[in-house]
Formats: sequence, structure tokens, C-alpha cells
Amino acid sequence: MRRINSIYKKILLMCLMMISLALTAQTKKILIVSLEDTTMVHGHLGITAFKNYKDSLRISFPFSKYIEDKLSGYLKTSFETHIINAPTEIREKAFGFWGQSKEYKEWIKEVGKGYDNLIIINNIDINKGMRNPLMPTNTSGFFSRGSTRGVFTTISLDAYQTSNNQKLEYDNFGCKFFKILKDFKMPEDKRTFDEQMLETIQNELIELIDIKIKYFLANTYTIPNL
Repeated sequence: MRRINSIYKKILLMCLMMISLALTAQTKKILIVSLEDTTMVHGHLGITAFKNYKDSLRISFPFSKYIEDKLSGYLKTSFETHIINAPTEIREKAFGFWGQSKEYKEWIKEVGKGYDNLIIINNIDINKGMRNPLMPTNTSGFFSRGSTRGVFTTISLDAYQTSNNQKLEYDNFGCKFFKILKDFKMPEDKRTFDEQMLETIQNELIELIDIKIKYFLANTYTIPNL
């Protein structure tokens, strides 16, 4: 009887191992590539060009790490994820007048080997089609114009299938990049924020970026039910 039980246990163990291997083989691998610029600014559009300014915001929150952790956190329920930061020479030459550079294409093709999908964290020009650019390019932070004020981000996400380099299309501009803060009171000189104001801006930005990540994952059908 003990021998039979031992055989059953071995068979059960083998079955569990085979199921585990099968599940592992079916788990898709996603590589997250960080190319984004998280420079924090206060951009102001005045009545005339002389009234325009772009000041740095004293926010030290690690937004790049937050984006990477949040994104991989949502993905890990269904995918095996890895994160890589592009080297400086690739970041600086990733995009040119004609789009993706040769150096970037070769690098991304090499690092993408062994993965099913690539997710690129980048920035997008949210001023396209506007006569007077409103938000400073490649930045996130606070924007003001007259009585309008709020937080904005140019952070963008794109997904690709590595097998054919096919982009997973979605309406990037379908998700808001700017959130009006109706109850935010501007400082008297309009250019000097206190710690409480900066904390409000930071928290609102975190929420806005999280909305952007969820929108991207749901609308590329990477995680449809998020």
C-alpha cells in the first residue's frame, strides 16, 4: 500500500511540474523601456510673449520610478516584465526629424530579443495643432494661463509586438493630459509655491499619470479589464 501511495505521489508531483512548466511557457514576456523625460516645470502663458515663463518646480518625487513600478505592477498579474533604461547616447539620438533614428532602431531590436512585447515610456507633443504652444515639450508639472490652472504631463506610452514590430494602436489623445484644479489658489507673486502647494501639485500629477497608464493598458487591450 505504501508503495502504491508513493507512486501516486510521484505521478502527482510530475503532473504539477508539467502544469507549472506549461504555464511558464505560456506567460508572455514584456520589456519596458524608459525613454521619458520627467522634468518638472511651471509653464505660464501670459497676455503677451513677454509675460510667458517656464520655471523649475521643486518636486523631488521619483516620477520615472513611479511610472515603471506602477506599470509593471499592473502587468505582473498576466505577464513576466523586465525594465531597462536606455543609455544616454541612445536617449539623445532616439528621435530625429524623420522619426526613430537608425541607432535607436538597432538598439531596440537587440534588447527586444526574447520578449513578446515592448512598452516604450516616452513623451508626446501635446501642443500639436495649436497656434500658440501651451505646455512646454518633454515636461510635466503645473500650467497657468489667466484664471486657468492645473497639472499636465507629456508622458506617453507605446506598445509593440516584437515578432513583426507592429505597434498596438490606440487613441493616445483620448486620455487627458491636463487636469484643471479649480480650487487651487495661486500664490501672490504667482511664481513661488509653498510646500503645501507643491505637495498638491505632486499628488495631482501622480493621479493624472496613473489614469494615463490605465488608459494605455486598457485601450491597447494589454489588460482589457483594468
